[in-house]
This record gives sequence, C-alpha cells and structure tokens, in this order.
Amino acid sequence: MSSYIVDDIIITDDKFCGKYKYFMISESRGKYIKLRKSQYEFYKNLIPCFLETTDIEKLESAVQKYSQGKISLENISQTFQKHNLLRESVEERKGTVEVEFSSIKVCEIPLTQFQKEHKKLLRIMWNMMCLISALSIVGCVVLLFLRHNGLLGMIESTQNNSWRDILNMNIPLLLLGMFWCIAGHEIGHLLTADHYEMEWKNINFALRWGISLVYYVKYKNFYAHPSKVKLKIILAGTAMNMIQACVYFSLYLIFPSVESVVLLTINLLSTLNNILPKGTSDGYHAFCILAGLEGIRWKMLKLISEIIKYPSNFIKLFRNRENILLLLYFGCSYFISLFSCYKLLISSNNYLSVLNEDVIRNVCIWGFTIYVCFGVCYSLNKLIRNLKGM
Repeated sequence: MSSYIVDDIIITDDKFCGKYKYFMISESRGKYIKLRKSQYEFYKNLIPCFLETTDIEKLESAVQKYSQGKISLENISQTFQKHNLLRESVEERKGTVEVEFSSIKVCEIPLTQFQKEHKKLLRIMWNMMCLISALSIVGCVVLLFLRHNGLLGMIESTQNNSWRDILNMNIPLLLLGMFWCIAGHEIGHLLTADHYEMEWKNINFALRWGISLVYYVKYKNFYAHPSKVKLKIILAGTAMNMIQACVYFSLYLIFPSVESVVLLTINLLSTLNNILPKGTSDGYHAFCILAGLEGIRWKMLKLISEIIKYPSNFIKLFRNRENILLLLYFGCSYFISLFSCYKLLISSNNYLSVLNEDVIRNVCIWGFTIYVCFGVCYSLNKLIRNLKGM
C-alpha cells in the first residue's frame, strides 16, 4: 500500500557544541525543515505510521495517540500540504536555500554514478590532497623564513603593477590558474564529502546577475549528517584556495613573477569571498550551522515575498525584531553582490581601456557595459518574479 506522505522523509537529530538540532528532511521535495524538540519527538513516532498506511482511521488514531488528543489528522495533513510533503501533491517544487534567486542556470552535471564507480580513485585523490596540502603549508613557512625579503618585494611589485602590465603577462597561464582556482575549490568539497561518505548528487553552474560564474555542489540529505562533518565539507573548498595561495606564494619566492602574484591574489580574494556570510556562500552555510540558523535564508526570502505581495503589511512586519534583522541581512547581502558587479564592470573596463585600437577599445567597453547592465536588470526582474511566486 502506498504511503500517505512522500516516502523519503527523514527525522534526524544533530548534537553540536553541547546542543541538539532537529530536522525533517525530504530529498525529493527539497525540504530541510528545522524542528523543535517537542516536534521532533512527535514526528519521530508519527512518520512511520504515515509511511506504512493510508488508512484514515489508523492515521487519525496515531495522531490522537502521539499528540495526546491535542491535534487532529486534518491539522497534520495541512502541515504536510503546506510543506509539499503529501505523496499525491502536484505542487511545483520551489527553490531551496542552495539556489541563488538572482542566478541564471547554465548547466547541471550528475555525479552520483561517477562517485560510486571510482571509490578507489577518490580515496587515492583524498590522500594526495592531504599530502600536498601539508607539504604546501610547510614549504611556504620554510621559504618565508629563508627568504623573508621576498614578501616585501612582492608587496612593492603589486603596488607598481598596472593594467598595461597585465597585458604583457602569460595569459594562457593566468587562465589555467583561474580555472584551477575554481576546480581546486570544488575538488576540496567533493573529496572531503566522499571521505565522510556523503553521497554526491550534482555540480551546478550558473551566472549570478547574468555575469559572475556561480558553482556549487549538491549532496544527498546534507542536513542529515553531523554538523562537524558539514562544516568540514563546507570549509574544505576555502581551505583549497588557501593551499593554492601558499603554492603561488612559494613559487614567487623561488621564481619571482607577476603571474604568481596575480594568481595568489585571486585565491586570497576567493577565500575572502567564500568565508563572508553573504548570499549562499560557504561562509553563509558555515555561519548558519555554527549559529543553529539553518534555513534562515529561506525564511528571509519568504518575508521579502510577503512584503512584495502585500506592501500594506510592511509596517506590521517591521514591528518584529527578527524581521528587521532579516531585512537588514537581505539588504546587505544583495548590496554586496551588486557592488561586486559594479567592481567587475570597472575593473574590466580599466583592463580594456589599455588596448591600442580606439575603435575596438570603445566597442569592447560599451559592449561589456551594456551586457553587465542587461544581465543585472534581467536577473533583478527574475528575482522579483520568483519572490512573488513563493
């Protein structure tokens, strides 16, 4: 007999820093619902009944039993329907906290089968990653001790570089280093997740505001794992960027070059960008786990959605302190994101301005400016439409 609710619901607890967190998870419906302890105890007993039968009398009896007569089956059904957890529900799956509403999806690459078929290879890669990381850190410290004057030279060369100097660099080498900045970051996530036996789902690529590349990995039942494991996986990508920064710094101390300085800077900026608790960054997810605020971004988006759909409720919503903090976070998060687009536009135009051909230079500058403005406007419109549809 088919179940009353989707059959992949998991009720789990997680002890972290001496405190417990509780979740109801459905991978198929993209739901990671944080529970109170009383809710956890109630659903832990009730969910097996809903998975075993669709007999209304038996379900009503179970609800009465575990709620001590305080809740009816109709109340529970409404709750499951609200969260799109009824088996027969045809509601379209909504976006989740992993997906930036202002992004345009480019592609999605499935990873589950690859992970299953290459377990030995992934174990070898994990050991190699750990070894290379340790050697890179030790080597960087030793070289800095032996050639500490190289640090001053690097700072001086950075201050004197101009966009014209970048044109004279080894561009293929820079592009390869920038690609590895992204690839190394994601490999850090993937190998750490595999080491802790977390199943991969896919890797997604999107364009935030239609311009900046966004890449993120999805895992099966991520929140069903201990917080310590989740933190290690989340921070592994940033750690790999720091390791790459150590490698380029060591290369500069041995073979001074502007390319090493640029790639070192790119990885340091990537590290900073990822640890900031903004948008859907690694820093945001790590902060939520540490503070016990999983799912807070989804709550923030729901609040903004309500303000857009019902502007007259704005003053009423502002009477709640938590709502004020969520709105401030929304404003800061999206301001930083839009400011990054502005800095990308300015930096790119400064780079293009050193081209010798005036006509080509102006076409490139104006073309890129129009592209960035169009991408931002299109994504803002998409964001508002998504929020209205929540």
